[in-house]
Amino acid sequence: MPPPRSPGSVGQLSLKGLQLLAIVVGAVVVSYLTMLAFFQFVYPHFVRGAIEGMLQSLYGAADLDASADTRFAQGFMFLNGALLSLTGTIIVSAVAYFIVTRAQERSAETALDIERLRLLHELESDVEAIQATEAVRLTGIAGFPDGESYPFNVALTRAFNWSFDEQTGRRTRFVPGVGRMEMFLAGNESLLSTDVLHRALHWYRRIDRGREMGLVTDHDLYLLWRYILTFATDGRFRFIDHYFGGTGRGGSEDTDAIRRTLVDLIVHAVSTNKMAVIDYLRGRVDPALVAESVRRSGRADIEGVLLGSA
Repeated sequence: MPPPRSPGSVGQLSLKGLQLLAIVVGAVVVSYLTMLAFFQFVYPHFVRGAIEGMLQSLYGAADLDASADTRFAQGFMFLNGALLSLTGTIIVSAVAYFIVTRAQERSAETALDIERLRLLHELESDVEAIQATEAVRLTGIAGFPDGESYPFNVALTRAFNWSFDEQTGRRTRFVPGVGRMEMFLAGNESLLSTDVLHRALHWYRRIDRGREMGLVTDHDLYLLWRYILTFATDGRFRFIDHYFGGTGRGGSEDTDAIRRTLVDLIVHAVSTNKMAVIDYLRGRVDPALVAESVRRSGRADIEGVLLGSA
């Protein structure tokens, strides 16, 4: 069963129908005017005399208007004029259709480019706001005073390896003064705001929807790689996948958008030999993402490039 059309697509179909109707009406008018011009001006002044002169020289008829040959010639010229008019109508209609269609395509391409630029600008602004959000309370991390609050981007550094306690699972607490849930990170008593994880999930979903609509290209992913790939390394993808349900707990629907986006970018980076991305990922990328990249791309060398086995 096909998906229902959106109001925008219905409006586009209606607009195309009206344009087609206008072209047909215009073609009929052009056809009538062509026929009228032919028989009112071209045939009496240029064509009829030439044909009558030819018939008179062949048959010597005194009254060509009354002869069967003249009537045949007039019928032939009517048919010829009709064919000429039809040919002109087809040419005019084809040219008009081409002009209208090309104008629509250019307008659609321009609108798509504008929407793409707007989306990319919003993605950059949104992820910068997410990373600047005060979302981390660190304990037992070298170089960071215990109990202090830090922006989320502090938790995305190499020094901060995310891990999940398989035995105790998620441990959360509500912070009244801040009004948010915070989650303990395994291995120490550091806390991470769960709100920022949900905002990050929604950000990846926007990218995934943009990919489905053709607004976000592989090159666009590459331009955003320093933001996108932060969840591909240092145990973060496994952590967030487990937090939102994950394959280990019966479902990965919530994190499918993150997985698809990360894998698309990994495959593109390795395929186009983006060394900055490869160096960033090598030895740090989640093995599950590497396996998925190999499966989707069919390139076995991705594992060697990123995991250092080759």
